[in-house]
Amino acid sequence: MTKRKADTYEESLKDFSSLFRKRVDADMKFWSEQNQEHATGRRMAYSACLRELADALEKNGLSLSDIGLGGYEVPKINTA
Repeated sequence: MTKRKADTYEESLKDFSSLFRKRVDADMKFWSEQNQEHATGRRMAYSACLRELADALEKNGLSLSDIGLGGYEVPKINTA
C-alpha cells in the first residue's frame, strides 16, 4: 500500500469517528428528551457498535485512540 493510500485510510477513519461521535451525541440528546425506552435501546446499540469497532481495530494493531475515539463513551441518557 502506498503512503498516500494509507494516509487516505487514516483520514477517512478520523472523519468517520468525528461524524460518529457527533451523530451519537445528537441522537442520544434527542431521544433522551423524547422517549426514554427508545433512548435506552439506542444507547445499547451504539455501545455495541463502539465495542465492535474497538475489537476490529485491535485485531489490526490499532485502538480507538488512533482514530480519534479514545476515551469516548456513548452519552448517558438524560433523565431530567
